[in-house]
Amino acid sequence: MPHTQWRPRTSQVDGGTLVTSLYDIGPIALAPAADPSPTVNDRHIATARRQGTQAHAAIAAIAGRVPGTADDDLPDLIRRAVAEQVVGRENGRRAVARVRVSGLVHQYVRVFLPRTATFAGAEVHTPGHGRADLAWDHPHAGIFYDELKTYRSADTAHDAAALTQLARYVTAGTTRHGLAFAGVRLLTLGNTAASLLMAPDGRATPLWDTHLSPTALAGRPTP
Repeated sequence: MPHTQWRPRTSQVDGGTLVTSLYDIGPIALAPAADPSPTVNDRHIATARRQGTQAHAAIAAIAGRVPGTADDDLPDLIRRAVAEQVVGRENGRRAVARVRVSGLVHQYVRVFLPRTATFAGAEVHTPGHGRADLAWDHPHAGIFYDELKTYRSADTAHDAAALTQLARYVTAGTTRHGLAFAGVRLLTLGNTAASLLMAPDGRATPLWDTHLSPTALAGRPTP
């Protein structure tokens, strides 16, 4: 009688199951559970997350200083803030990583940062609801939070997880600030047109059509 060798069953993952990274680098097929080594896509996701975190930290470090900084001095301010955050080679070549992170910071500073508002803090603790990236207090518009995301496509910018997060911050903001709270801006760095405003009543609207758009906050008419 031939000898039959027992072999453990191989775990299978449905090849059609997809995951999407926090920073929207595209749908990635899950690797088989039996292969523990990171794939190129895994490393890409990790790098995108690190760079997003570094961009957030650099923005938080300089946000309160930007309104009082001349335009000609902004590049140096941003360069120094990025250099303090991107210090290793975990993202590959440091110079290349700094260029990527610097681009994200420049976009927030040049496009979204409200120079007519007062910086009210970063990583704003909202008990039971998480931490909002940035808070601003505008003399006319009121208090609002900015939540920064890095997306390369509009397809996942408004996914259920992002909208749920905004709703939590809206609840926290209205609880803390009452009628002075104007809402939460979802700022999609890398795809500015996909940015949203979630108002205190929970309605989400394209940011550029609202009173918290960059043009409205700067006192310029919305195009």
